[in-house]
Amino acid sequence: MAKGPSIKRMAANILSCGRNKVWLDPNETSKLKAAASRPDVRKLIEDGFIVKKRPVVHSRYHANLLREQKAKGRHCGPGKVKGSKNARMPFKERWMKRVRSLRAELKSMRANGTISVSEYRVMYGQVKGNMFRSVKVMMESVSKKREDEKRRTELAEQAEALSMK
Repeated sequence: MAKGPSIKRMAANILSCGRNKVWLDPNETSKLKAAASRPDVRKLIEDGFIVKKRPVVHSRYHANLLREQKAKGRHCGPGKVKGSKNARMPFKERWMKRVRSLRAELKSMRANGTISVSEYRVMYGQVKGNMFRSVKVMMESVSKKREDEKRRTELAEQAEALSMK
């Protein structure tokens, strides 16, 4: 005749779980105590006197609710910020992200003929030298350069016309 704890231990081993996950039927203590070997315990498992408990499931309801709220921008104010600015978005990663987007834009501008190859090389160096804060600023600088060139040519034409008179 086996003791309760040894039956529970054997059942846990057979069911491949921990002892706390094994349920012994309290109404069938005489049958449980009569089980002395592993085959006896297997028989009790088949008969349903020993059962493996279901795992305890932690509800994801609150976590899902919080995620939905954060998607709307809630719970993200200055009071919820933990960690330094660098810890949340490292300066180097921010730099890499910006430089990559600027270089990609430069490449596309060169491909569709907005800027020449020589201008591309100059601006590439300026991107590396941290001259442009964003793609928008870079585009504004290109358009300003175009306008300056246009104004210069117009002024040159006017000066030439005046000198002809």
